[in-house]
Amino acid sequence: MLKQDSSSIKGFLTILIIIGHNHIVAPQSSPLMAYLYTFHVVCFFILPWLYDNRKELTINNIGNIIYRNWIPYMIFFAFSLGVFTLFEGKHPNAAGVFSAFVTGSQKLLKENAGFFFLWFLPTFCTFSILKLGADNKKWMLCLLTVLSIITFWVPWREAEWMKNNLPFGIYVALRYFVYGVIVSLMLRWMEWTKYVGATAFVWLSYLYWTGNINWYGIVMMPIAGFMFIISILPLLRMKWLRAIGNYSLPIYLTHVYIYNALELVVPNTMVWGVLALIITVIIAYIASVIIYKIDFIRKLVFPRSFKEWKGLLKF
Repeated sequence: MLKQDSSSIKGFLTILIIIGHNHIVAPQSSPLMAYLYTFHVVCFFILPWLYDNRKELTINNIGNIIYRNWIPYMIFFAFSLGVFTLFEGKHPNAAGVFSAFVTGSQKLLKENAGFFFLWFLPTFCTFSILKLGADNKKWMLCLLTVLSIITFWVPWREAEWMKNNLPFGIYVALRYFVYGVIVSLMLRWMEWTKYVGATAFVWLSYLYWTGNINWYGIVMMPIAGFMFIISILPLLRMKWLRAIGNYSLPIYLTHVYIYNALELVVPNTMVWGVLALIITVIIAYIASVIIYKIDFIRKLVFPRSFKEWKGLLKF
């Protein structure tokens, strides 16, 4: 996949995520919010399977994956904890904070740091390491695919326990693993299968909005949703979407704070919700561009490797 196309997809998915976090446009527990969460975040875990630049399984490459995810995770976790503590006006529970940080559990992050969106970083880090191993070792690909399929048959209570107790978001990372395997295999087999998937997405969406979708339909939504997105890719090749996609991670990590600040002052109406959505995207994009323009801050918060981050300590 071309880098520009990847950026367009990331930009589109980032917009969907920001919509899902907007409590006016998509209130918590609303049908729209639940609908978006059936596919939009998982698509970020499918996209890397379409990249051509596979890397070798080396300590250096594993380390770079960890640094690129865990350094911003630590920084934004500390910031979120500080904001949460300030507004709550009470001392955080040390054991709870530690558990939330290590597990990357959405539930524990929400309870102990005030925001659950940070789960993505440790989970995506674990997923990326698993994929790196699978790209280089066929037996790992087979084993991880089987284990990923098994996660769908784990009872709800046990699944929730694993989400909230296993470290580094490993359960969710493993669960999402098979989606990318299926999509990549389908597209390599016959590229036209993306249109079949897109058609399935339209049908599953109809079933969702009419209240007739079942568990199997929900499970298939990420695959069908991703196929739909790449089917309409020619429509997504817009400069402004690519621009957002180029800064998808910093936009993802900053937009929540921006929107929550706006939510304190804007009226709770759909018009203001949409306006807040647009303002959130614009401010998050500008902030992200500034972060990347200032080389010291970019290397500090979003290092590409440990060597790059370590170089800052010389000053």
